[in-house]
Amino acid sequence: KLGPNGRSARWRRRRRRRGGGGGGGARGLQARSGEGSQRLTDHPAAAKDLLKCTAFATADEYHLENLCSDLMSSGYHEITDLPRGFKGARLHLQPCLLSQALGCSGNMATVATSLCLLAIETIDGEVQQYRPSTSNPDASNVLVIGTDMLAKPNDYGLIFLFREGSVVFWNVEDKTVKRTMQILEPHEIQPYEIALVHWENEEVNYRISDGHSKLHRGEILLNSNLEPDESILEKFAFSNALSLSVKLAIWEVSLDNFVESIQFIPEMLKAGKHVKLSRSEVMQKIGELFALRHRINLSSDLLMTPDFYWDRIHLEQLYDKTCQFLNINRRVKVINEKLQHCTELTDLMRNHLSEKHGLRLEWMIVILISIEVLFELARVIF
Repeated sequence: KLGPNGRSARWRRRRRRRGGGGGGGARGLQARSGEGSQRLTDHPAAAKDLLKCTAFATADEYHLENLCSDLMSSGYHEITDLPRGFKGARLHLQPCLLSQALGCSGNMATVATSLCLLAIETIDGEVQQYRPSTSNPDASNVLVIGTDMLAKPNDYGLIFLFREGSVVFWNVEDKTVKRTMQILEPHEIQPYEIALVHWENEEVNYRISDGHSKLHRGEILLNSNLEPDESILEKFAFSNALSLSVKLAIWEVSLDNFVESIQFIPEMLKAGKHVKLSRSEVMQKIGELFALRHRINLSSDLLMTPDFYWDRIHLEQLYDKTCQFLNINRRVKVINEKLQHCTELTDLMRNHLSEKHGLRLEWMIVILISIEVLFELARVIF
């Protein structure tokens, strides 16, 4: 039975187990941490210091470059404290490096060098070799935006926009959140349904406190003694995990919809009925399944820690703890098991259709041979 949001009771139970209860993760996180509304009412000072971090996944991808320009023209300001590759360094080619390594010279070495090997000359004049990689150890796929429209004066307002189509708000008033979402719309690639975006969000409470930053009983505690750039890095680590969680939630919905679309197949097979699916429909289902599998396992950071954290141990710990709290690894395991089952079912249907097609060809051959025999008999008799 569907509820007012079009979700089944099974769906709502699953959301409650994840701590999202129909409108994001804030109530679930408070429940798991034992800090519900009654407790906050009993401690007004604690409620006053409590800030909110909210994450949404709105599309498959953003055009960050154009989006940055629109945000700047709308009164926001970009924050560039995150590492963006090799700032302050000059990139130039060194043909001699590759020619010495490969024993080639002239134009061949220059072309090969431009494709394979670069040298970086730093400000101090020191030259080092650098091999380009397909992975990004910096935060070049993230846009960090600051705003003066704060929900509370305890902290500054930050917005993290991930190229993969998710956005995380820190201490931003609700009116500004809605305005930002409207600015995002023209820059979204394959946007999601608005109702789904607001249903599958994550809300986490946080506060500024003494001591090291950490995730404690469902609440983020940020070190009050950090420099602004260090605080932004820590917020980025938390935001990275939250953005993965909301993206995974969207993919979980997509998989649930896919499962519902093929749910009739095993029931009809069990009843011994004929499954009315054409070959093109089966191939379309296989394409949807592999596209979802590709996004989850190959185009995201769900299966491994991003390279950004390889030399930032403290940030990696914050990222891993948040992923662990959001059950990301377990959810990925469950969704991959479901994908495997769906793959087996679609393979069964494809093989069944292939057998039917082969059987049809065999009967056509038999009929043609029979017709040829009849013509030959007619020729002999008459």
